[in-house]
Amino acid sequence: MDEKRKIMQSYFESALPYLEVFYQPIYNLNEKKLNVAEALLRYDDGHHQNIEQVIRKAEEMGYVSCFDLWVLNKVLEQLPELKKRNIERINVNLSPVTCSSVESEKKIFAMLDQCTSDISAICFEITESNQLQNMQQVIKLAENLIKRGCLMAIDDFGKEESNLLRLMQIPFSVLKIDKAVTWTIDTTSFSKDLISEIIYFLHKYGIQITAEGIENQLQAKELSDMGCDFLQGYLISKPVSFEDFCAFIDAHNKKESAGWKETLEEAGKKNHRKEK
Repeated sequence: MDEKRKIMQSYFESALPYLEVFYQPIYNLNEKKLNVAEALLRYDDGHHQNIEQVIRKAEEMGYVSCFDLWVLNKVLEQLPELKKRNIERINVNLSPVTCSSVESEKKIFAMLDQCTSDISAICFEITESNQLQNMQQVIKLAENLIKRGCLMAIDDFGKEESNLLRLMQIPFSVLKIDKAVTWTIDTTSFSKDLISEIIYFLHKYGIQITAEGIENQLQAKELSDMGCDFLQGYLISKPVSFEDFCAFIDAHNKKESAGWKETLEEAGKKNHRKEK
């Protein structure tokens, strides 16, 4: 092992005790259920160093794939408990570096092949980014994951310069619209028209739409009326620990007969109180 790899390995191992996977519920508008979630990496060493700082350093050192693989491994471990709660899909993020790495691809497939649970519940999110340099490798990875029964999603659409035609090279079934777009849906007609056209266009190709950053009932209603498929944001819940997520879903399942609107309103008020 060369010196650089030793340093990177040491950095990753030093971070391990402080890593945890949080889950953010995603509301299924079509089925009126909370049956989807996104797995998000969190870091707490007691010194106020957030996960963005940790990941940025890992990217600089060329070791960010280790964090992606660690999250995937943890999600696969927790998958049986999630499935017991009728969670049908868990979104797992892959960085551009991981997507472009043949070595990471082999490790991902090894994890999936060893998993005894139904891996069709795993949806891999690829962030739309100019860092997706090796598109052929990204496409190959996506195609092979789909062959194994997994889903693919494009994350943060609209956050930067979006090239939908370029993204259409990747075989994805879910598009996630970034909060930079959804946050203005209740203030500008342009955002409303843009999202409406995206939903209409992609639905023709069987692609589902998730709206991120949903924080109020007006946004939720506008997107529901447009035919959006999923809502994600603090109106439903902030990202929470695995234990809190399970408790949140258990409580939701008990209240399911009360209707989706009441559940969303209650969740929104709860998270609003926590933020104050």
